[in-house]
Amino acid sequence: MQQYKPDAMLGAEIMLKGEGSTWHGEMMGRTSLLAQIDDEIELGRVKLYRKMVFIASRQTYCTQSVGMFRFGLPEIVLFGIDSDSVVSQVLDHLIAESIGGRKVVVEGVLPVGYFSRNAYGFEVQPHCTENYCDLIYTYYQLRGLECPRIVQWVFADNEGRFPWNPAADPAVTSIQALLMNNVS
Repeated sequence: MQQYKPDAMLGAEIMLKGEGSTWHGEMMGRTSLLAQIDDEIELGRVKLYRKMVFIASRQTYCTQSVGMFRFGLPEIVLFGIDSDSVVSQVLDHLIAESIGGRKVVVEGVLPVGYFSRNAYGFEVQPHCTENYCDLIYTYYQLRGLECPRIVQWVFADNEGRFPWNPAADPAVTSIQALLMNNVS
């Protein structure tokens, strides 16, 4: 599995693409995005959706999965990654592990092979994710599904410090929202 390279990830200058997302309008119009998500899920895949968000007045990306529930896994949300290809590879690996009956690690310290930086996952409560996981909630609501379980993945800086560490690199912390109630 290919690892995400640090220069393509956190702390790198992010190329801003477009003015923002239009998925809400598409969802409300019941056009292609809802059908795309259904198609991906029917094919046994997960839909990744990346949108631009602001964190502390800085633009960054928020990526959210829709469809992990089909494999008994939580939906994933993460910030600061400007490409979905490696995230998609990691999720495909998790799905294969789940289908194969193996233990899947999505919380706590994530396996080193997933990304080239240390990553940590923790479950987040719905009230902490409302501003960022709107596609997940809208899809679940439109499909009559129960409230989703969501895990956030966060990335450490080059020294292995996570965003809740006061000494963490601001270039890393400024592009990741922490959706947890208590930071430890």
